[in-house]
Formats: sequence, structure tokens, C-alpha cells
Amino acid sequence: MKKYKYAIINQFAFSDYQIKCTDIGSLEDILNGLQKICPDCQIKFEKNMAEEPYSILIEQKGRKKFTQTEIEWWIVKQLCNSGWRPLGEGRYIYEEDY
Repeated sequence: MKKYKYAIINQFAFSDYQIKCTDIGSLEDILNGLQKICPDCQIKFEKNMAEEPYSILIEQKGRKKFTQTEIEWWIVKQLCNSGWRPLGEGRYIYEEDY
């Protein structure tokens, strides 16, 4: 039997991103990495009805250190290096047997 995880990257405005993911650990890994490379980014968790994080919002404040493309590709690289497979633009899936 297979188990799947799903992630979506949405881009808003000029430098705002939202990452929705069914895997909390992956969200936390992305959050920790972003805080290291972009300390000026404002990052906020959104929680679902069970009070579990399911989404992070990323917004660059002040002088822009990275372009929107650089941030998006950094996120894509993190997902792909962790075994996530692209489904289409901004959509990723992680498949595992159990």
C-alpha cells in the first residue's frame, strides 16, 4: 500500500509565497532553512481546524535580499532533494510504501 503527501507553492504579489503541505515535518524543515538564509523574511504558520500547521506564509520585509524566483527555486530544491516529485507547476507529491 502507498501513502502520499502533497505540497503546493503559491506566489502572491511581488515577493509573497505560501506553502501548503500535508507533512508538518517538511514545513518545519523549509521554515528553518528560510530563517537561516533570509532572516529578514516574515514567516507565519497557518493552522487547520485541529490546530496543526498546514501552511506557511513568507514575505520579504525591508530591502529585498532575494528575488521571488530565487526564493521559489530554493523551496523547489528543498522539496526535490527530500524526495518530493513535481506534479506540475507549484505542485509536489511524496510517495512512500508502508
